[in-house]
This record gives sequence, C-alpha cells and structure tokens, in this order.
Amino acid sequence: MINLKEKIDSLRKQNGFSKEQVYEAAGMTRQGFEIAIKNNTLSIDKIEKLANFFSIEPAYFFSSENEKQNNLHEKNKNENNFAQMLIDELKKRVESVERHNETLLKQLDFFQNSLKNELQALKEARQSNFQVKATTNEQGSLDRDVCGRFGFVSGGVREVEVLPSVAAGSSVV
Repeated sequence: MINLKEKIDSLRKQNGFSKEQVYEAAGMTRQGFEIAIKNNTLSIDKIEKLANFFSIEPAYFFSSENEKQNNLHEKNKNENNFAQMLIDELKKRVESVERHNETLLKQLDFFQNSLKNELQALKEARQSNFQVKATTNEQGSLDRDVCGRFGFVSGGVREVEVLPSVAAGSSVV
C-alpha cells in the first residue's frame, strides 16, 4: 500500500517546508488534508498541485519503494555506463597523444642527430676546406692584407695561394 503521508512528510522535510505551506499548496485546510491523507482519498488535482509544489512528477506519489529502488538502480547503472564510456574515450585520447608524442620525440631525435652531423661536417669543411700556402718576403715581414684575411700574427708572407682541399682518393689537376 502506498504511504502517501510518509512521502509528503519526507518531501516537506527535505525541502524545509512547514505543514501549513503544504496544506496551502494543495489548496486545503489542515483538517481536510489530514483526513484525505488518512483515508488515502487525496484527489488527482491535489496530487498534481503537490507535485508542482515539490517540483516532482505526480507518479512519485503512486510508485512503490521497489519501483523507486529499481529506478534508482537503473539511473545509477546508466550513469556508471556513461562514466565508463567517458573513461574509455579519455583513455583512447591519452593513448593517441602518447603515440603522437613518441613520434614527435623520434622526429626530434632524428633532427638533432642530423643537425649534429651537419655541424660536424661544417666544422670539418671549415678546417680542411682551404690550404694556405704562404711564403715570406725578402725582409721577412708579413703582408698586412694577407695577415688580416688569414689571421697570421707573425712572420712574413711573400705570396699567398689558397688551394681547395683534396678529398681522399681524388687528385688535383
């Protein structure tokens, strides 16, 4: 049997309403309300007024405790399924980001190694790209122009000849 009094009292207490506010919301006197509740003869229009007052569906007053538990269980199950779906989607996105990061790290490593190799090749080319052949002049002094271009600090230069480096296994013609 539906215990309408308990349901209304529970809603009233949960929402912080007085009994008088509930009677007024139903459009009844205290005595008429209590008699209708006691005899389980509260009219449908009064139940609709109370449902609006408590911001619930009128069906709440007619549902059994088992129905409420089943509905709550179903609601929790749906919420859990939704939460699990969100978790699964987030896991997929994290895995995708991790794969993308791995790819980026591999590319970064490749470019770093390429740059190191290029830098080393440039250093070697700069060191061996030109061979400078210098001779001193008759006074043994260094030509100022040659000194500035080639960074000689002491000694004389009679002539300067810049020769390209010879790669291993090739010859100069």
